[in-house]
Amino acid sequence: MKSLEYRETAFGFFKFAFQDDSDEIVKSSCVAAHVLASQNLKLLAQDVVYWVIRRVGVDRRREVVEFMWKRHAEFESDFSVLDTLMRGFLKVEMSCEAMEIVGRMREVGLRPSSSAITILFKLLLRVGDHGSVWKLLRGMIHQGPRPCNHNFNAVILGFCRLGHVKVGESLLYVMQKFKCQPDVYAYNILINAYCTRGQTVDALGWMHFMINNGCAPSLVTFGTVINAFLQSGKYD
Repeated sequence: MKSLEYRETAFGFFKFAFQDDSDEIVKSSCVAAHVLASQNLKLLAQDVVYWVIRRVGVDRRREVVEFMWKRHAEFESDFSVLDTLMRGFLKVEMSCEAMEIVGRMREVGLRPSSSAITILFKLLLRVGDHGSVWKLLRGMIHQGPRPCNHNFNAVILGFCRLGHVKVGESLLYVMQKFKCQPDVYAYNILINAYCTRGQTVDALGWMHFMINNGCAPSLVTFGTVINAFLQSGKYD
């Protein structure tokens, strides 16, 4: 895999080679992931773990976690192996298992990656696991990493897409308590949500609100509001 020039080619080779999901082959694949991670080839390590999880399925996912954890100290740090496992579960869309990895990180005193948490938020909202969304957000507030704009924007977008615009509004206010100043993307999410619902007056109100709070609208902001007024026949 290391000798191949492109990540996609290396991953394709591994998928071709991984034809047997016996315990011995799974263990060997986990060691391969460790070796790749130890040589700063984290993305390839994540590809290997993702494919192994996908092949063995839900029933054997705990085996993979234990295989990876058992010998990881010889090759990589606690955070490195758990982050690889978390991203593997995220890629195969096993949200409950990804949440378990977050829990294991907390147990050993680690903070999950903010970027991985953003992906997890999106997945949890897509599958409708709102309880885990709030649990994950509470965990970030109390144990870190501190929620950032990307985290809040992902959650606001997810709830707005589900039609829970008021929840999105509340989160926009809440994020300011954690030193996250709403950016143009956060406002655009809410404005678009109101426009989609035909509530153009509310959308325009939010545009004025963002301007008054020192956030300049983008071309997307104006385009969204103008299009909504045209769709509703309010040409004036």
